[in-house]
Amino acid sequence: MSNENKTKICKFCREEIDPKAKWCPHCGKDIRDWASRHPVALTVIIFVIFVYIIAKALPDVSRPESSSILNQKASVTSSQESSNPEKKYQGNVLELLDYGCYKEYDYFITEGQVKNISNDPIENVEAIVSAYTKDGKFVKSDSALIEYDPIMPGQISPFRVGMTDNPQIEKCKVEFKEFWGAEIPTKR
Repeated sequence: MSNENKTKICKFCREEIDPKAKWCPHCGKDIRDWASRHPVALTVIIFVIFVYIIAKALPDVSRPESSSILNQKASVTSSQESSNPEKKYQGNVLELLDYGCYKEYDYFITEGQVKNISNDPIENVEAIVSAYTKDGKFVKSDSALIEYDPIMPGQISPFRVGMTDNPQIEKCKVEFKEFWGAEIPTKR
């Protein structure tokens, strides 16, 4: 056997020592590596790194995801935000091109087209139809997602909302909002 397997060199005094030694018999220094000298600290560091990696991999559940890129870019002053927390848009972002309401069998159906006039895609757009009597009294409402999701800038999407008929329904009104979110300003 060679002499190299029976000894090692102390990194402090450069003397030959037993390879299993924890302290140098010549200079008295601790010759173990850092991990051997601090096993608890190493365990804590590994645990912290593991938790950090897991936390980065998981979605942030402390705040809800915005349902549209436009919402992330909309600039709202803090005074506007505190007075109306649902206000996310500045100006019209959709344009209602046309719509019509009609009765078919036992249903009241509203169909039309809406256009994204903003510079950003808008996700999860919901058409809300409110039905009224001839003299303007509210009867009922229903909603449905528009056909295209997301609706891209300049894109026109059809929509259709159906609800059970009521003999008193004579007219309707259409509005748009984010699914589970704020009203979307619409040019008529």
